[in-house]
Amino acid sequence: MISNDPSARAVRLPLALLMLLIITAAISGGLNRGDVIIVMVVRLMAVICLAAAIVKLSTARLQGVRIPLALLALLAIWMVLQLVPLPPSIWTTLPGRERLASAANTVGMPQPWMAISIVPMRTLNSLLALLIPAAALVMTAWLPKETWMTQIRIIVAVGVVSAVLALVQISGSPDSSWYLYNVRQKGGAVGLFANRNHQAVLLATMFPMLAVLGVRAARVRGRGLAVALSCMAIAIFLLPLIFITGSRGGLVVAAVSLIATMALVWPFMRKLQLSRKWLAVGGGLVAIVALGLVATLLSDRSLAMKRLTETDVGEEQRVLVVEPIVRLIRENLPIGTGFGTFDPAFRAIEPYSQLFRTYLNHAHSDPLEFVSDGGVPAACILLAFVFWWLKTTFTIWARPRVGDTARMATIVTALLMISSLVDYPLRTPLAAMIFALLIGWMSRAVANHDAADIDVIDRKDHPTSVRRDREHRVPG
Repeated sequence: MISNDPSARAVRLPLALLMLLIITAAISGGLNRGDVIIVMVVRLMAVICLAAAIVKLSTARLQGVRIPLALLALLAIWMVLQLVPLPPSIWTTLPGRERLASAANTVGMPQPWMAISIVPMRTLNSLLALLIPAAALVMTAWLPKETWMTQIRIIVAVGVVSAVLALVQISGSPDSSWYLYNVRQKGGAVGLFANRNHQAVLLATMFPMLAVLGVRAARVRGRGLAVALSCMAIAIFLLPLIFITGSRGGLVVAAVSLIATMALVWPFMRKLQLSRKWLAVGGGLVAIVALGLVATLLSDRSLAMKRLTETDVGEEQRVLVVEPIVRLIRENLPIGTGFGTFDPAFRAIEPYSQLFRTYLNHAHSDPLEFVSDGGVPAACILLAFVFWWLKTTFTIWARPRVGDTARMATIVTALLMISSLVDYPLRTPLAAMIFALLIGWMSRAVANHDAADIDVIDRKDHPTSVRRDREHRVPG
C-alpha cells in the first residue's frame, strides 16, 4: 500500500503503468510473430506508457538511461532508413538485389521503386516491436530505485504463473485450450510462450531474482527467514520444470544461472548465522529438490535429457544452416536485407540439400540474424551495446556499495544474451521487456547522478544518507 506522502503519490502512476505493461506482456507477449493480433495488445500498452512519460517525465530523469536509450534510437533510425523507397538506379546496384532486379526483367516490367528492406512490412513490424523495450527503459527512468523490489516480485510472479500453466498443459491434452498459441510445440511445457526454449530461459532467469528477494528478506528479523526459505522453495519448484520443457539450451542457461546466483548470495551467506532449526529446514528443502531432480530424470517427462542423449546435435537444422547464413550476410553487406526479413531472404538462398519439412522462421542465433538483417550499421550498434554492457557490468561488480539488484540485473541480462547465441528469446515481447527493464537498472546504477546504488535495507539503517539522497535527487 502506497502512503499519502507526496513522493509516494508520484510513484503511483508510473508503477501502475509498468505493472500493466508487465501483465500484458505476460498475457500476450510469448510470441514474436507480427501477424498475431494479440501481440498488438502489449504494443498498445507500450504506447500508453510512452505517451504518459512524454507528458509527465522530465528530460533530466532520462539521463540515467541515456546510453541504452540512444542505442535503441539509433537502431530505430536505421530501421526507418531501410523503409525509405529508392529509385531503380540506386536500389538495383545494392548488394544482394540481383535476384529482385532480374524478376522484373523476366516479366518485362519496368523496375519499381524499392526500399533497402526486401519486405518493408516485416521491417515495419520490427520497428513497432521496439516500442516495448523503449517503454520499459522510460519507465525505469521514471520510477525510483525503491520500487525495484516490487518490480522483481511482479516478474517472479509472472514466472511462477508460467510454470504453473506449464504443469497444467502437460497434464492435459495437446489440444487443450490452456495453450495460448496454436503452435507446433503443443503438448509440451511451454507456459506463457509458444516455444519451450523461451519458457526454459524465463524459468532460469528466476533464480537470481529469487535470490535477491530471499537475501533482502533474510536481513529483516522476524519472518524474514521464512520468506527467504519460501523463495528457495519456489526455486526448487521451478528447477524440475526446466528439465520437463525439453530445452537443452535451457539446461545450459539454468546451470549458468545457478552458479551465478551462488556467486551473488555467497557474501551474504558467509555472514548469516542460522539456527539449527533453519539449517534443518534448508537442508530438507535441498534434499527435496535432489529427490525431485532424480525423479524427473527417471521419468518420461525429462525431454531435455532424452534430447541430449538421443539426438545428434551436429546434424540438426540450426547447425547445418550456419554456413548458408554466413553466405547470406556476405552477399548483402554492408546494408543487410532489412530487419525482420530473414525468413524470405534465407529461402532465396537455402541449399536444396538442407530443405526440411519445417522452415526457419529465425536464424536461431540472434547475433547472426541481427547482422544479416541490418548489415554493418546493425553490427556497429550491437558491438557498441556489448562494449557498454561489459563496461557497466565491470563497474557494478567493482563498486562495493552497489546494490545486489544491479548485480542481479547483470546476471539476468547475461543469461538472456547467452541464450540468444543459439536462439531468439529477446524477440518475444515478454523477454524483451524484462531485458530492457534490467538494462535500465544497470544504467542507472552507474549514472553520475545515481552514483551509489545503495540497497533499500541499508538506507533504512542510515537515515542521514536517505535524507541526503532525497536532497540531491534530480527533480522530475
